[in-house]
Amino acid sequence: MTLQNDRPLRNYCNRNWCRLQLLKRRRCEKCLGTLLPVTAAQDITYDMNVVIPNITKSLQLFHYVKETVKNIFHLHGGQNLSTPLLLPKSKYYDAIDSCVKLMTHSGSITSLPHDLRVSFARYVAWNNITFLRRYAIERVYREKKVFGFHPRELYECAFDVVTPNPGNFVTDAEVLFIVNEIVNALPGLKNKKFFIRLNHTSLLKAVLLHCGIKDRHNDVFNILSDAKEGKVKLQVKTHLISLGLSDNSITTLFNLIEMENTFPKIMSAFQIITRKKSTEASTLAKQGLQELKIIIQNAEALGVNFNVVIAPGLLFNVRQYSGMMCQFVCELKKKRRRGGMDVLAAGGRYDGMIASYRNVKEEAIILNKELQQSAVGISISLDKLIQAVQEGGDFSEATTSNLDAVVCSLGNKIAPRERFLVLTDLWAAGIRCCLIEASSLEEIQEQCTELSVSHIIILKETEKGTVRIRSWDRDRFQEKVVKIPDLVENMQRVIKLWNEGCAEHVIPLSNIKNDSRISSGDSHEAIVSILFVTMEKLSANTRKRYENQIKSQLDSLFKRLSGEVIVLALSVDSSVIRSLTSYLDFESERVFQNSLKVVIERHQRHKKYLMEICDEMYELKLKHTNAILILYSITDYFYKMFL
Repeated sequence: MTLQNDRPLRNYCNRNWCRLQLLKRRRCEKCLGTLLPVTAAQDITYDMNVVIPNITKSLQLFHYVKETVKNIFHLHGGQNLSTPLLLPKSKYYDAIDSCVKLMTHSGSITSLPHDLRVSFARYVAWNNITFLRRYAIERVYREKKVFGFHPRELYECAFDVVTPNPGNFVTDAEVLFIVNEIVNALPGLKNKKFFIRLNHTSLLKAVLLHCGIKDRHNDVFNILSDAKEGKVKLQVKTHLISLGLSDNSITTLFNLIEMENTFPKIMSAFQIITRKKSTEASTLAKQGLQELKIIIQNAEALGVNFNVVIAPGLLFNVRQYSGMMCQFVCELKKKRRRGGMDVLAAGGRYDGMIASYRNVKEEAIILNKELQQSAVGISISLDKLIQAVQEGGDFSEATTSNLDAVVCSLGNKIAPRERFLVLTDLWAAGIRCCLIEASSLEEIQEQCTELSVSHIIILKETEKGTVRIRSWDRDRFQEKVVKIPDLVENMQRVIKLWNEGCAEHVIPLSNIKNDSRISSGDSHEAIVSILFVTMEKLSANTRKRYENQIKSQLDSLFKRLSGEVIVLALSVDSSVIRSLTSYLDFESERVFQNSLKVVIERHQRHKKYLMEICDEMYELKLKHTNAILILYSITDYFYKMFL
């Protein structure tokens, strides 16, 4: 049988064939796109969110917090050990969407570290390690939901203790105490509201068995994790019903996992499980509660002073753990709008994860089956530690310079060899210093401010065989001339006196008031006033926000000043501030007017506003002859001192 007119059929087939070819072509182009050159837009946007503002101070604070954590890890016998960066596809990351997965040249799937624990458990299992205290401070990665951007980078501080067996759970308590020590060692964290959440995998299993869930525990954990992350309870309940749970079982399950209370109250609530004799759920619940009780007692004996609550619904990375699980929770300002708490550290015991990796090689008859391995660890978010220190405001210790002094020269006739000899002598004596090149003393002091350096060693072409040591002392620069052979001895003395002076004149944060004036009873401390001379009128809230920003940013400078200090907050950029401090001269009214013309010529578009600023500065200089004037830009947070 033939069709009289098969044209419609042919047209239909042609259209679908074309669509299929177009789809194949698009897929091909997508694959080939990975081999084509990266466009300028892709290159620029890929890691644009990774850039750190104010990198000098950020690095100083990062180094300070990291070193504080490392020192505490060393006190507990920690040895730095990094495991291989890439990890073959792991069941422990299968349910984690934010895990960054990569494909190798051969087509196999690997992943970047989502945490530092899984790769370490694999390393311990496959290397037959039975005794080790290790720490690692490394980057971990989170895939973003929007494609085309660099994965989010976080810094994790991990401390793990490997032993042949758990013993009396002393190491479980020790990792809790380590976090307790870190919190107490960092400024700004002591006043945070901290508490510890504890859970046990045996408690979780007991709850599921009590509710009639005998298998598919991992599926239930995933569903309950969704509930914890804010999914609608009805959706979660629907998922549980699909697993065959009755309404009564679901109600009991939610009642148990939503509890969060002290150990005695949780123990009382779990009597509905523990009082049933000879059941697996009862045995597991008793075991979990007993181990948690021992861990809490050990932690209190070590000196952990945070409140401890038992949270049977704590499910964070539950597949990794086989024993105690913990979270250190605190309230950070960033989270207060949602009324939430932030997890600063998390960890637990993971003997089961090590055993699962051992099974792979044991089945291949590579490992000794009689070897016993046990481990517990804690992971601390370095980024959140830094955030908490910043919120505390008193982090002057963290922003101290990495340099004791800088070496520079004024004039063009000084040979590089002379500067290098000074540098090498200082380095040999253990004095941290570097060479900076600048054309004027103003430029030198500007660079020193950026580097937070208080001592400048200046070589002048007119002063052969000598150098000038210029040091910031309280409210002014002190300068003295020394012979080059005596430089090292003099610098060691200057730095020692400086360090002792800084220790004596630290202003505690509690002395800083919330208004625009900072003062105390000690006559050696600065009395600071903040005045706003802006183009537009600022609201009270905006002024308060800028005042807090200025106090926080200039706090370390205020501690080194004495007498009256006036901060002029201006709505201009840093180039205008530099011009004002470089060219304005208040020696007389005629000199002042001439210097004002120079400034205005350089910044014509701000003429009217600059005249207003300079008039205010002139009035302040007349009324407060001994005051130190600081010009501060509220647009780019730049400041310079007008001496």
